Amino acid sequence: MGKYFFAIILLFFTMNVYSQQQIEGFWNIKLGERESIVISSVKKQYPNAKFDDDIVGKPFRVKKPYLAGIEMDVCEFSFSNNIFVKAEFDKGDAKIIPEYELQSFVSKMEQDLLPYFSQLVNLISSKYGTPIMGGDSALWRSSNGNTIIIKSKTTTNREVFDNGMVWTYYGLTVIYTKGVHVNDF
Repeated sequence: MGKYFFAIILLFFTMNVYSQQQIEGFWNIKLGERESIVISSVKKQYPNAKFDDDIVGKPFRVKKPYLAGIEMDVCEFSFSNNIFVKAEFDKGDAKIIPEYELQSFVSKMEQDLLPYFSQLVNLISSKYGTPIMGGDSALWRSSNGNTIIIKSKTTTNREVFDNGMVWTYYGLTVIYTKGVHVNDF
């Protein structure tokens, strides 16, 4: 009896894992495609997309892109050996504020961004199933190793300026990553 119960549970788990749709990419662009194909495809949808010389590493970026119908601030594409391996969408706010206002700024941004977090989780879940939730993040992983993660992102300059001001950023990040397999090396 125990063997059959274990086999049924294993079969159910396997069907659950492999019945979800594979995470391939977005905007009809697939993780693992050649850099030139990705750039050409992105520029058709966002003609102002470009390599940003003002940022370390000169990433390929799109300003004000849409993801699942939500306007984001930026999408940054990463390539390894001319292969598309990661896209990071950000939506948030950066400010220079008095240090004593830092916690209230972060609290306000958390409240402002919560509806976007919920909407993105619901939209992505409708396609890829229930995510693994952990605090302020949601993770989807498909059997091809590709992942999507949505998480909050806080960055604060640890140096307080002479006038008592501090630079801070709070936002949401959505990251698509290509799975890494032994055969990829």
